[in-house]
Amino acid sequence: MLAAINRTAVGGGLEMTLHCGLRFAATDARLGWPEININFIPPIGAAQALARSTGRPQAIRLLYDGSLITAQDAYEIGLLDILVAPDDLRADVQAYDESLVTKPPEALASIRQSITLGSGMSFDDGLELEAEHVVRLAGTENFREGVHAFMEKRAPKWQD
Repeated sequence: MLAAINRTAVGGGLEMTLHCGLRFAATDARLGWPEININFIPPIGAAQALARSTGRPQAIRLLYDGSLITAQDAYEIGLLDILVAPDDLRADVQAYDESLVTKPPEALASIRQSITLGSGMSFDDGLELEAEHVVRLAGTENFREGVHAFMEKRAPKWQD
């Protein structure tokens, strides 16, 4: 799932973006969690997800401050992945999304699972998870098609 952040994103709306695979934002966007200002905390996992994305000290600072930061600052601490001009945000996110359609869905899912689950595992357990995906994918028709297409210098024709 892709997130597109335009203008101001705060609280729950911003919190939902933490659970997306990639976060795009307009260069003039502002982001923050103001919940502390009403004696509250983000309710759907922001503290954990934010610490995983930016590191513990940044997460503490952002949630303690309750103020807004610029898109550039958010990008520099790892909260955002891609900054684009405000007028290009929708088109750039759609273009990226359309580029994913050309990728094999099985491999996309395996990458996502390896990163999502693997990041919470020991290195050895993460390697085991990746090896399971490698073995499974290597036995698929889409893998054979991908190799043939590469050798024949043509675009692959993926099966669903």
